[in-house]
Amino acid sequence: MKKTSSRNKTPELLGQIGAGLSMQLAQAGIEQGQVSELSLAFMDWLRAELGGQLVYFPKHRRAEMDERAAELYDRHWQGASIYDLVQEFKLSVPHVYQLLAQERQRRRQERDAQADATHQADRARWRREA
Repeated sequence: MKKTSSRNKTPELLGQIGAGLSMQLAQAGIEQGQVSELSLAFMDWLRAELGGQLVYFPKHRRAEMDERAAELYDRHWQGASIYDLVQEFKLSVPHVYQLLAQERQRRRQERDAQADATHQADRARWRREA
């Protein structure tokens, strides 16, 4: 079996991006001739602007990631092991720990903000009653 290097995958990725763009343009009702021209022009632009760079595309949007982190935290709180979470969410062990820490901090900040608001409301009520 022949090994493929990351260099050989770059044209494949660019081709996938071009094919995806072509499909989206065609679904939007753009005629096939324009679809091909626009896709090739976009691929040329990508080569010129991003050629030679390492590019990362996250799998999920930010809101989806936040929701996923909350779900991961809840599952861990319910007793799921780190290994179970790694398998279920298809993440690395360090990433699971990172998401748990971030969600724990977010929830702590949310609780603290609610407690501060309650405390402020109580203080205002006590001043009125005094």
